[in-house]
Amino acid sequence: MGQVKSKVNNIASNVQQGNRHSRINNIVIANVPEKKEEKIPEMIIKLGEYLNVEITKGDIDKTHRVNSFNKNQPKPTVARLVTNIKKTELMTALRDHFKNGNNLTARSLGIADDSYIFVNHHLASHMAGLHAGLRKLRKDHPFKLGYYEDSTIWVLLANQERSTFIKNEGDFVSLCSKLGADPRKFLREDHTRETD
Repeated sequence: MGQVKSKVNNIASNVQQGNRHSRINNIVIANVPEKKEEKIPEMIIKLGEYLNVEITKGDIDKTHRVNSFNKNQPKPTVARLVTNIKKTELMTALRDHFKNGNNLTARSLGIADDSYIFVNHHLASHMAGLHAGLRKLRKDHPFKLGYYEDSTIWVLLANQERSTFIKNEGDFVSLCSKLGADPRKFLREDHTRETD
């Protein structure tokens, strides 16, 4: 029985790793107002222009909307860039933009709307659920939180010199245990299942 469980865990781990790798060139733009006959590639090009990063149609592989956990918000927009170099260039410019105290609104995509938009790496759904749970947890138990473009989430507690990596729900539960927190308060079951 133990061998079967180990094999199942290995298969699940390989699937998740493949899922993370398939998203390595993806960005997600959240809170973009939905319009009929929208042209998402043009939005990505406009975003590049706004951040002084040259992006052409040839730099964009695919774009589409994905379902959102929050039905009251616009569906997030996913764009897969052809190369990771171009994605890194865009994300670096974005980081510098925010470091200078600037915000980002839909106008930067060429949309006449002042809604704030958010651009991130494209986490697999189960990792996005864990990240959402960690953001909630951080409100009660302050710590540094981030993730790498391969979807590896890291947490740095105040009394630690090294980061703790959160790769699955078990890691999240262990972290909650360290902090004396109830993980059920911060995770929703449908946010941590692998669904996309």
